[in-house]
Amino acid sequence: MRFGKTMVLLAFFIFFSNAFAAELACSVQNGACAGAGEINLFQMNATSNAHASSDDSYSEKVCCSGDDIDSLCSGNFAVALKLSATTNAHVEQSDQSNYGTDVCISSLSRPVSCSYRDTACAAGEACVASISGVTNAHIADCAGYTKKVCCIFGAASDKPSLDALSATTITVGQDTRVSLTVSNPVVAPATTVSLKFFDVVTGIELAGLGVAGIDLSSGSYSGMHGPFDETGNYRVVATIDGANCSVCERSVIFSVIKGAEAFAVPEINIALIVVLAFTVVLIVRGGK
Repeated sequence: MRFGKTMVLLAFFIFFSNAFAAELACSVQNGACAGAGEINLFQMNATSNAHASSDDSYSEKVCCSGDDIDSLCSGNFAVALKLSATTNAHVEQSDQSNYGTDVCISSLSRPVSCSYRDTACAAGEACVASISGVTNAHIADCAGYTKKVCCIFGAASDKPSLDALSATTITVGQDTRVSLTVSNPVVAPATTVSLKFFDVVTGIELAGLGVAGIDLSSGSYSGMHGPFDETGNYRVVATIDGANCSVCERSVIFSVIKGAEAFAVPEINIALIVVLAFTVVLIVRGGK
């Protein structure tokens, strides 16, 4: 009897876990994505017979929400569409190879897949947009064309997942402290993580700062990395080594700024200011 109660409780837990999961949902909105947790995947210059952009050129926004959603083309992701350019673009399916600008849907906690349906999306899938053909196509909202772009989140996995990543803001010449945690770390082989550092503006990886094979079997890591010799914004990317992972990658941006000494006023200038002020006082008094 106790076993039966346990099974009922387990089924109850699974049901409510799935019920509260935020599934993928998409819509076209004019001006901005206004819903809670929504991100803008790409834009269109109209809701029908349209061209697309990925650089925020157009006002019709394709907005999507869901569990830990992002538009990264890494980690757990799927390419929804390919664009011929970053603006004024035709589109094609992801299984074509004519265009080079990918529009991706990603999730930190769920696998993602996208398909193309000739009439309607399948149960559980979110309609992202509709397109006029396989390639060299125009785009519209989901009512515009019969061919639908359909995407869906899969079930969360019990594989290792990167749960958190942080890096401290520092001054020029210092090391940043990178901290991260991972869930379900004990797998075969043992979980290890690689770190890479990039300049946010140029996207170029910083030579000599990356490190591979960090042991995450304890579930967490904290270490110093650097130094960073130039003011600017940098991105650290943490990636679980190998393919046996659920949330395989996270990234975070941190800043490197000039030290306080760069803003100090030299003593000679302070002395000069004092002398000038005293001279002005004497002149004013002498003129009375």
